[in-house]
Amino acid sequence: MVTRKVIFLFTVMACLCPALMYGQTPEDDGPSLIEGRVVLITDGDQIAIRTKEGKGYTVRIQGIDAPEGDQSFGKKARGKLSDMVMNKDVKVIVLRRDRNDRYVGSVYYDGQDVGLKMLEAGMAWHYRSSSSEQAADVRARYARAELKARNDRKGLWSENAPIPPWEFAEEGFTGDADTSAQASVTDGVSQPVGSDTGVPPVPTPSGTAETKPSGSTPAGNTKDGRTYYLGPRGGCYYLSKSGAKVYVKDKSLCSEQ
Repeated sequence: MVTRKVIFLFTVMACLCPALMYGQTPEDDGPSLIEGRVVLITDGDQIAIRTKEGKGYTVRIQGIDAPEGDQSFGKKARGKLSDMVMNKDVKVIVLRRDRNDRYVGSVYYDGQDVGLKMLEAGMAWHYRSSSSEQAADVRARYARAELKARNDRKGLWSENAPIPPWEFAEEGFTGDADTSAQASVTDGVSQPVGSDTGVPPVPTPSGTAETKPSGSTPAGNTKDGRTYYLGPRGGCYYLSKSGAKVYVKDKSLCSEQ
């Protein structure tokens, strides 16, 4: 029991050190530690907690980004998080508050790091945009957990081209995700495919005409049997066999030739 308390206190210090380095202390915006029962699971990386005193807090789990609710695996990620912590007492080591007035921090249930468990289950990405806020050893554990889940094709990594939620939101992705080897995933970001990436393209079925989507500008760039389109919001994509939009990170594919 004493050993567990020592480990938990060490973890608290490890999580708080990055905040102190950046001049951000949890006390500036609220409590540094939240203890209470999980009363709501919003999605795979956000929960609502109610303390014994009756105070409510919305908490964003630090270091991970789970699929959006309307993305593939969005509901499964929410379900996995619910199985772990719904109606259970948790501790949150708070780092800061974000622009949406949520408390961002590491969530622990029964001494286990919930964010790490979500990565190990393949239900979230390691959110590298904010990884600098993590202690070096924590950041390394999260990166290894995502890599192992990816190599083992667990959860969302069972798909060939999972779309990170930050791309999904930015590009306004619509349609069902195309899971037929349309793109490769490198470092958690979908990449263009073709002979230069080692991922074979999927040809358009014979007799099927590719129709220009409404509101999009043809890029004049056809590669690997695909025509790339520049969407009204600046996203670059092609159409899958099912007619769904598949966005690519390399927007040069939509440049005029």
